[in-house]
Amino acid sequence: MLKDYYKILGVPPNAGPGEIKKSFRQLAMLYHPDKHEDNEPSMARFMEIHEAYDTLMDPDKKEIYLQKRWYEQSMGRQLGGSEPLTAESILQEAVRLNRYASQLNPYRMDRDGLVEYQLKLFSSENIEILKNFNDQNLSSEIVRLSLDSGKHYNLSQAIRLAPFLQLLVPEKSDAYSSIEKFIAVRSQQEFWQKWRVPIVLMVTVVICYLIFKMSN
Repeated sequence: MLKDYYKILGVPPNAGPGEIKKSFRQLAMLYHPDKHEDNEPSMARFMEIHEAYDTLMDPDKKEIYLQKRWYEQSMGRQLGGSEPLTAESILQEAVRLNRYASQLNPYRMDRDGLVEYQLKLFSSENIEILKNFNDQNLSSEIVRLSLDSGKHYNLSQAIRLAPFLQLLVPEKSDAYSSIEKFIAVRSQQEFWQKWRVPIVLMVTVVICYLIFKMSN
């Protein structure tokens, strides 16, 4: 069965070299053998990702692949690739992503890239899988891991992620409250960063004025 290299890399069939390269780097870092010693599934996934990237970035290999891909689809055949995700495998992906994020330097990490990868994990298809599985403990754990992975996000990045996580858990649950707190904390941080200097200047002026009045 011909592999679907676009699906393996998590990009659309019309993706350009830049998008393919960006996705490859994210996935390659996540599944790199150095992070998963003696883990055969992760090693196999890493090799599959490498194979897909090598093919799609080489003009000659890509042309041959696209011809085969068109033929397989014209015959009504399914393309192969990574195994279909289950609720448990989505949880495993969240664990791997959390482990990867914990190793990044918070001052140099590509936060937008991390958000993009998380949004791929929470595609409409995967959210439907989790809803159908209907295990709140599993979904809550995925939410917890995802929030921890994004602990260095700013407000705009947190707002991109939060709505997808909210779809996984009941509105009155502890997990849902943790998502709201995740947003609230970053909102407060952004407010303070924006108004810190004006507030400090205002307080300084008031103190100076009071000192002046008291000295006269």
